[in-house]
Amino acid sequence: MNIKILVAYHKKAPLYSNEVLVPIHVGRAVAKDKSKDGIISDLELEWLKSNMIGDDTGDNISHLNRYFCELTALYWAWKNYDKLENPDYIGLCHYRTLFYLNKFTKHKKINGILDYVGLNRETIQKLLQKYSIIVPHPILIEELGEKRSTFFKKDAEELMLNEVPELYKEFQCFCETGLSYHKNIFLMKREDFFEYCEKVFGLLLDEYNRKGTFSDRIFGYQAEYLTSFFVNYIAKKNQYKILEIDTGDISQLETKKFSWLRLLFYGCMTFVTLKKISKYAEKYEKQRLLHAIRKSK
Repeated sequence: MNIKILVAYHKKAPLYSNEVLVPIHVGRAVAKDKSKDGIISDLELEWLKSNMIGDDTGDNISHLNRYFCELTALYWAWKNYDKLENPDYIGLCHYRTLFYLNKFTKHKKINGILDYVGLNRETIQKLLQKYSIIVPHPILIEELGEKRSTFFKKDAEELMLNEVPELYKEFQCFCETGLSYHKNIFLMKREDFFEYCEKVFGLLLDEYNRKGTFSDRIFGYQAEYLTSFFVNYIAKKNQYKILEIDTGDISQLETKKFSWLRLLFYGCMTFVTLKKISKYAEKYEKQRLLHAIRKSK
């Protein structure tokens, strides 16, 4: 089974690369333009070019990265799939937001940070025997902030209504759950990825061609709603099982041995995270219950 997960980078950071993870520099075509992080240095750009592929070759939308964010990596993968050796499964993470699969690993020794968190072919293959799609744990839309939970949600709803009216009611029902998968992160089958790209890029590029742009990252944020919906739509249509998993920044984890101080720190962080997840889980159940009540009326 050939599995590839793109890891999106826009600046120098810890490099994550193995038989599964493929680092990709997003927005390489506009790398020297000013961004939210300022202007990248020549040395930093050279590091990115030396250590990973770029999203600016072949058929690409790299020049639209300021508006499409990590989607320029997904578009590149869609249109240049053979450059990735035509994997059976394709996915996307960010260099600071990787799947954290360590509870599924059986490594008695830590052979590196990626093995420790389960980002290797052995662990992922086992999970894909049971699940067809892997995504982050959903978050409540209201947690995204007012602009992202109202303005961009409204844009996504208008897109669905005008361009895919046959799915609009289903999209509305999904939005009523109040849940969303963040940052357009997932792992899915090749054929489902192509269907996802045809639908999402069909919608967003049509909107871009009609309206142009007036806000940085606008289509990346809209896509979070579309990605969340289409992941569920594809899973429902094909009767797939979805695995919702932790994601996070693994750069602070040591690769060989933890100090007592670090163990204490991560123990406290884990406790806080579990408390937060517990709080969210209670909210999720309330949202799902309200949604079920509305549908029954």
